[in-house]
Amino acid sequence: MATNKNRITFQASDELKDILELCAKDREQSVSALIVGILRDYLLSQGYLSVKKQTQATQTKT
Repeated sequence: MATNKNRITFQASDELKDILELCAKDREQSVSALIVGILRDYLLSQGYLSVKKQTQATQTKT
């Protein structure tokens, strides 16, 4: 199945990586999905992303 998602690579300490993996496991999701959710919430709170834009993006994926 083709996807139009981009990849972003970044560096993190072993401690941060381990904590992200633990949190993702507790939430039963991938580390990638966890990070995207955290970033989305932050961008919404800072006004860089609107709820309407997020909703439209979610609806086009289904």
